[in-house]
Amino acid sequence: MCGERNIFIKYKTRIEKNLLSSVSLLILICQIFCAAPVNGDFFTFKVNQPGKLSRFGGFMKSVLHSIWCIVVLGCIVTSTYFQNKEFDHQMDVIQRALYMGEYVFGTINVIIIILGCQWQRLQYGYHMRRVVDVALRLHRFGFTPKFEELKIFFRRWIFIFGIFFIIVGFIDLMYNEIIPKSFFRSTTVYTIPNVISCLAILQLAGLLFLHRSMIAFINDHLMDLDGVSPVTPTSITFTMEAIETIESLRKIHHDIAHMADVIISNFGILILTTFTACFLILSIQLFALYQMFDNYENTNFFLLTYTFLWIFLHGGKIVLIVYFSSCFAKEKLRTGMVLHHMEIRRQFQTDALRNVINKFSLQILHESKHLSACGIIDLDLSLLSTVRIGIRLTRTYFS
Repeated sequence: MCGERNIFIKYKTRIEKNLLSSVSLLILICQIFCAAPVNGDFFTFKVNQPGKLSRFGGFMKSVLHSIWCIVVLGCIVTSTYFQNKEFDHQMDVIQRALYMGEYVFGTINVIIIILGCQWQRLQYGYHMRRVVDVALRLHRFGFTPKFEELKIFFRRWIFIFGIFFIIVGFIDLMYNEIIPKSFFRSTTVYTIPNVISCLAILQLAGLLFLHRSMIAFINDHLMDLDGVSPVTPTSITFTMEAIETIESLRKIHHDIAHMADVIISNFGILILTTFTACFLILSIQLFALYQMFDNYENTNFFLLTYTFLWIFLHGGKIVLIVYFSSCFAKEKLRTGMVLHHMEIRRQFQTDALRNVINKFSLQILHESKHLSACGIIDLDLSLLSTVRIGIRLTRTYFS
């Protein structure tokens, strides 16, 4: 008994370390850009508790990080004020209002991310511990956590974002004629807030990616459990062990669905403000693009390129949030189809099997079909067509 407990503790510790390793690079970059707290309570190890010196060092690190966040936020607000004062006063009322909306929501997003990650710092540990807990419960069914895939996922997106914002910085520098003051102001008004926003969205996408992989394993295991051979009244019935397996997977499935709802709840306000900001910016940039093509001969090449990059970025933000939310919801609903096929194939077998399948099916039926941001926006792919119609109406209004 003691040996089994030691094996369990070692396996749990290995999972925790692998999970921390997969997210460490993202967390470090997020901390640099104020999108994640320092000294986050990820896992509680009862051995090697930190001494007074270590606790003081952690406290000082938190203080310095808080000061750094205030400096970053102060630079963004100050640069936004001067940007509006020097460049936007010559615009007409409607266009200036849209630009003001971009500044306001961009700043609000940064404030939400900086304050939110500090306010919800314990949620980082909560989600990571829940992931480990579910991974341990699924381990008895042969589940292997896809932490290596998660690490590759994060590194790939960090590389994409890094290349993109390097290009944005170069175009911005050329457009500002390599004037340091103008480049710094433009970068702090536009680029830095979007870097912070993208890092926060990447955290959301990574969590949904990981939870989807666990739901996918449950679906695959149910299909393996059902088998592929035809079932007749004379077939060997499901054993009680198999029925208990379905019941255990039902409880784990419910916990994963609840965890996803908590994740969206943590990011809900940020998702709403991000969608609002992206809608405004897409409207502004598409209208600016229309004006540039209307007077193409006098259009600055770097400004035109910058506009295309900005349209791509903010459209990509919406797609990224909606895509990973929709993928999770779709995988969760696929469980219902798997159970339906299992019930049809096993209709001649025991009442116990029928009851456990019906219980699992009713659970999925009573859960929400889509993830929802604050109960206002359903995060499914149909949202993209709604955004497209809204942008088209705005563009028609300005034309």
